[in-house]
Amino acid sequence: MITSKTLLYTVENPISVANGTLTATIEHTIFVYEGKKGIDVDVEETGLKDIKYLGMEVGNEYKEYKKFLSHFAEMGIDMEGTIDKAMREVDLNDLVEELKKQFNVLKSL
Repeated sequence: MITSKTLLYTVENPISVANGTLTATIEHTIFVYEGKKGIDVDVEETGLKDIKYLGMEVGNEYKEYKKFLSHFAEMGIDMEGTIDKAMREVDLNDLVEELKKQFNVLKSL
């Protein structure tokens, strides 16, 4: 017997910082489930990939990314903070509302 249902989505969104000199793809995992007061949603940022600076690959490994950021930090530039700000600005509200609607349809099956 099925006692609960949860939908798991992985979504990717492009980000661009420093007037497009750095681009990347941010990945989120979205969980949609029946909570105590209705449909609940949890959103987790799960990664950053396809990182490019001036069109050149930075590398998707954590070690490569940290080395890249350290070069900017040595020059007094907070590139990590700039990237973090761009990641926080990704608006998932419309998508979350659409996923809630999908969940409502699927939970009745």
